Amino acid sequence: GEIKFSTTDFHAANYHLMGADLRHISELSNKLVQAEVDFSIPTLFLAECVLVYVDSTAASALLKWLGEKFQNSIFVNYEQVNMRDKFGQVMLQNLRCRGCLLAGVEDCESLETQQRR
Repeated sequence: GEIKFSTTDFHAANYHLMGADLRHISELSNKLVQAEVDFSIPTLFLAECVLVYVDSTAASALLKWLGEKFQNSIFVNYEQVNMRDKFGQVMLQNLRCRGCLLAGVEDCESLETQQRR
C-alpha cells in the first residue's frame, strides 16, 4: 500500500503515527479524522510520562475530550508520583538546572492528585 509521511506524521494502510500538540485539541481531532480513526471501537490510550509536561487545565481538557469522543476507551497513565519525596525533589532540581520545567507536576504530587486528574 501507499505510504505517506511528513516531518511529523507517517501514514500507511493500517498504521498512523502522528505528532500533535496535546494542548490543541482541535488540531488533534482534525488529524484523527484525516487518519479515518473509528471513534466507536474500543480504544486504549497509553501515556507514559506525558501529562506531567502539560499544564493541569490543558490536561483536564484533553482527558475530558478523549472520554467524550472515544466512549469505549480506557486511559492508562504511567507517570511520576510522590514528587515531594527526596527522589522527586532531586529529580525536579536536576530538571530545573537544565531549564526543564514540568507544567503538570502539581498533579503528580501524590496518588490522590493523580486520581483527581
